Amino acid sequence: MRVETGLMKLFLELVAGPSLFWVRTSGYLDVPTAKRNDWDLIRLLLGSDSGLAKFRPVLDRSGGLNAVEVTACMPHECLTTTQIQVLVRAVIESAVWNAPRFQALVNSLAEPPELPRGQDPSLGLLWSNDLV
Repeated sequence: MRVETGLMKLFLELVAGPSLFWVRTSGYLDVPTAKRNDWDLIRLLLGSDSGLAKFRPVLDRSGGLNAVEVTACMPHECLTTTQIQVLVRAVIESAVWNAPRFQALVNSLAEPPELPRGQDPSLGLLWSNDLV
């Protein structure tokens, strides 16, 4: 599924496994080769979890950081529509709120100012019917 926000386009995967329902980004953040073994960056990314959404490193064969995904999951037994919406929203909001800072960090740029409080950068979500 493709979701366009005020800041970025996200590709989300919704997966029902044997016991868990997963929502995760696909291609959220690629890491340049020069930053793949930057353990301070990896620790910072992993420490940025918020609520239901978690940042998950995607490692290459050598154990370096290749990309970052945002994920959320819940047992899918008796899962309601509202709970699914909460999981999807948590992943989108976490990805959007952290995107400018993460992009600056992985590209060795100065961190941008934080988004103003009370203004949701994910306003104006456009949901597509495209399944990825």
